Amino acid sequence: MLKVALIAFRKNMFDQGKLVRDKIPSIIFGSTGKKVTVSRLNPDLYRASLHYKLREEVEEVCSSRTDKQWLEEMADVHEVFLSLLKEREISFETLEKVRLEKAERNGSFKDRIFLYQ
Repeated sequence: MLKVALIAFRKNMFDQGKLVRDKIPSIIFGSTGKKVTVSRLNPDLYRASLHYKLREEVEEVCSSRTDKQWLEEMADVHEVFLSLLKEREISFETLEKVRLEKAERNGSFKDRIFLYQ
């Protein structure tokens, strides 16, 4: 029951706001003088928010129209990616080791192979 309530809260939460970089509230106040309402998320909601943010940022990468815009959006994806690693207490080195093992076993994407279903 708690999990269902948490899922409903998350959906409602994402309709009302979103995870932002740490300095964004101050930037908004500095540029508009408008105070914003914020809260610090508990670990479960923070992780859920990071996953939601990752999806949002990947969509923005895919819809980028210029190289500059693509690079900016990829930087956002990378920031969220690093935050997820930190949240899960996984080092970049550990991730890289797993990536290399998987590439050795299954290959990578450098040959641009498309498999028809």
